[in-house]
Amino acid sequence: MNRVEDPSRCTFESVIELSGMTNGPVRDSIRVDLRRCARLLGVVLFGLAVQTCVTRPSLRPVEGGAAVATGHAKLHLWDGRLLVVEGYRVVGDDVTGVGVAYDPDRVLVGQGSFTVPIRAIALVETSELIADPRMATLAVVTAASLVATAACIMNPKACFGSCPTFYVPGGGGWHLQAEGFSSSIARSLAAEDTDALVDARPVDGTIVVAMRNEALETHVVQGLRLLVVDGPADSTVLLTHDNRFAALGRTVPPRECAGSPDTCDLLSERDGREFKPQSDGHDLASRDELVLRFDAPGNREVGVVVMLRNSLMSTFVLYHLIALQGSHYGDFLAAIERRDLAVLAAVNGFERTLGPVEVAIRQRDEAWRAVGEIPYIGPIALGVRVVPARVEHADEAYEVRLRYARAHWRFEAVRAGSLMARDLVAREVAASVQVSGRFDARMVSDQMRGRGAGLVMQPGDEVRFRFMVPQSAGSQAYFLRSRGYYYEWMRREWLREENVPLASALLADPATALRTLAPQFRVVEPRMDAVFEASRYTRQTPPSSVAP
Repeated sequence: MNRVEDPSRCTFESVIELSGMTNGPVRDSIRVDLRRCARLLGVVLFGLAVQTCVTRPSLRPVEGGAAVATGHAKLHLWDGRLLVVEGYRVVGDDVTGVGVAYDPDRVLVGQGSFTVPIRAIALVETSELIADPRMATLAVVTAASLVATAACIMNPKACFGSCPTFYVPGGGGWHLQAEGFSSSIARSLAAEDTDALVDARPVDGTIVVAMRNEALETHVVQGLRLLVVDGPADSTVLLTHDNRFAALGRTVPPRECAGSPDTCDLLSERDGREFKPQSDGHDLASRDELVLRFDAPGNREVGVVVMLRNSLMSTFVLYHLIALQGSHYGDFLAAIERRDLAVLAAVNGFERTLGPVEVAIRQRDEAWRAVGEIPYIGPIALGVRVVPARVEHADEAYEVRLRYARAHWRFEAVRAGSLMARDLVAREVAASVQVSGRFDARMVSDQMRGRGAGLVMQPGDEVRFRFMVPQSAGSQAYFLRSRGYYYEWMRREWLREENVPLASALLADPATALRTLAPQFRVVEPRMDAVFEASRYTRQTPPSSVAP
């Protein structure tokens, strides 16, 4: 029986019935007070605003004690209950199993056989991969091993982790271009991400893109499209900081850079060399700034082009929090899936405390004027963003200031040029599957068009796509728009660090957490990049095999 009393108070009552008990079926009426349901509206985590109350399903006895498959799993239900099973199987739209049931407070309420609808499950914790695609989209593996490299075992917080990575062929190899939906660490946080394919070049009117899972994670890709954007002749089309498209003329590097004399040289162009601010060992949120001086633009409308990515610091922090959750990691993820107010606010607090790259501009030593913010990019692929701005005097030099959390960012280049066009229109091109590995090509094509729950990619999986692109009389640029989410697996080596009270304390106060973890990160920081790259879980394939 369900009852909703008023908009600010969601009170549900339900019945659990399980068979196979010592004293017969157990009937337990549970009332859950969700007074904060309405307040979920307005809580934002990586741009997601949600408001929900979920009705509790009933668990029905399994008729005749149906046989089940072996395998240990934890089924977290939307209403907060937990079923721990030693065997289960999918029957139609239901999961049948044998195990024990706990209420939201983890009080044992029964044991025996049960059936629960798949739609009632928020998250599945498992020690093995799941074949059924509907269950696989809910599953996080919690017993993975870091056997990739010896260095990875010695420094497990530096082991490779990634959302889906995207590559294009060319120049004798595959070129890393993008990582999709970097902040979507749970199904409830599924999001759309747009990234530039800087090195993509059509061959016979076709662009090939390889999508890979190179980490110990479950990726669920819900859509993939190529965006083709045309700009004026002799321009470069770029993605703006707020996900629009603009065209720039010729760009130039800064003439002067405050600080080290090498800074301008490092930031002059995209050449693989990065300006890498190091952490200070005291606070991972400590802020720093770059002040760059550019020659007179000759135009009042300018664009500041920033080529950057995130450091591995936020990866270290995330992995540390996962390790502290230990055997309770599934509870943490399930709380995110249920959009628990406290957990969402805590994770959002880390993003807010670290912050974006703030871009400001000025002329004639006047006050700095904010022109835009560049949000989280991800630590693997280089992001290219342009921040449009307006100067008052086209014939005078101007300064650009970048402010950022120093341990959180890396900069490859900062350039500027005249803005030729804004708010350019993108044309969408659907993907056709070229090489799909173990997947059915038609099924993948449907899922990339948003039909179904999404393509589940396990470690080592790769799918290649072909995009037929239109011709253009001017300049043309290509961008990949991906949608989905991923689950970080719990590494077996992390379980020894379980400390749930400490995890809760750090989550409750992100600012203090970033200060607490600063000395630990400082110790591992010098070798993190090398360990991270050496521990990719992937199989490289020669680009020659992508020929049409």
